[in-house]
Amino acid sequence: MTQIPTQISFRNMDKPMGIEEWVQESVVALERLHSRITGCRIMIERRHHSHRKGDHFQVRIDLTLPGAELVVNHESVQGHGREALNSTVRGAFKDIHDQLDDHVRRLRQQTQSADPAVAGLDSSYL
Repeated sequence: MTQIPTQISFRNMDKPMGIEEWVQESVVALERLHSRITGCRIMIERRHHSHRKGDHFQVRIDLTLPGAELVVNHESVQGHGREALNSTVRGAFKDIHDQLDDHVRRLRQQTQSADPAVAGLDSSYL
């Protein structure tokens, strides 16, 4: 289970069964990439619903790290029901994973090019 406080909220929709567990597992995967995540807020919103075109979802992830905050807003293409929601959540976590991976890579480059004490980082930061 995740060690960081994770807040998951839903707007304009009921909480789908199993989604919180899936989101928590995705957050644990992010923690494996960077162990010093201090907070994670996730908003899952159904923007609108059309019987013809389906649902339109948006997922926002705010990830807080020492000295940084990463934010992703991922919107779905219109689809139907759980399939559209799952696709949007998966896309949002892929985007935040990519941002976090880039952030970790930049930190490693900084610590390799400078003395960690000068950069203000200790080896446990990464």
